[in-house]
Amino acid sequence: MALKNKMMTATEARNLGKLHKQLADTLEYGKSKAELQIVVDAIGLALISKFIGATTGGLATVVTALWRINSSQNKRATASHLRGAQYAFERIASVISAGGHQRAEVQQVWIVYPSITTRHELVEGVRSNPGQAYKILRVQLKNGSWVSYSS
Repeated sequence: MALKNKMMTATEARNLGKLHKQLADTLEYGKSKAELQIVVDAIGLALISKFIGATTGGLATVVTALWRINSSQNKRATASHLRGAQYAFERIASVISAGGHQRAEVQQVWIVYPSITTRHELVEGVRSNPGQAYKILRVQLKNGSWVSYSS
């Protein structure tokens, strides 16, 4: 588990939210590996490599690694953390879009779920209070300058 700062656009935040949502849905509702494949294909290897972790073997390898979430010992807690991360990413995307910003520097807790993979990280969220899962440090304005963010 590590507290990390990462730069992201609204689109990247939305797509990361979709990935965390699909993983939570897999645990909570028994979504299929094929459904996970559709989301991963739509998000793309570049985004996954940039945020989730280095990949080898292409998207099918990533899907196989992420599919291992089904072997999580505490599916309810894991799903709750992933759902909280989904909500956090949705809020981050909203802040970036609504403010007309280019991107934001966001601080989040990224965690490796050993049952999934030892190389890929996902955000640990708080379902009941998504605001605890992230802190927007600063935003980039349309003119390229950065300003501190306060909600």
